[in-house]
Amino acid sequence: MRINTSCVAARRAFAAAPLGVTGSVVILTLILCTGCGSNATAPSLDVSVANSSLITALDAWRQGHAPESLRQSSPSIIVVDPQWNDGQRLVSYRVLESSTNDGSNLHVPVELELEDGAGVRSKLTAKYTVGTSPKITVFSEEPIENL
Repeated sequence: MRINTSCVAARRAFAAAPLGVTGSVVILTLILCTGCGSNATAPSLDVSVANSSLITALDAWRQGHAPESLRQSSPSIIVVDPQWNDGQRLVSYRVLESSTNDGSNLHVPVELELEDGAGVRSKLTAKYTVGTSPKITVFSEEPIENL
């Protein structure tokens, strides 16, 4: 078994140090280590950007644009919506008032009126998760409720 001699020496020096120095070392170590470990914090949410990004995405869908077109817009918006990707056409939408904010994402229920390739219309409620940091994202959550 190999012993790290620098650790042993540090422990001996720490044990032999006078109480005042030991206390100072402990306090200094605590101060320096306060920022140690994972400093990853949850991304912050800009609610106004989140709301306007959701509207921009839904308007683009209603106007017949592809979700990928928003990646090239400024600002870039990453959109993932299964109905949009499956070729459903957005006829109309209504953003509901009961959105929730978890600090990182805005969760917004939206009533959608969709039309499939055969012209059959359906109404449903979808909940969108919208983030603004580090990138603007608009994701449709599952499940989606039919109205």
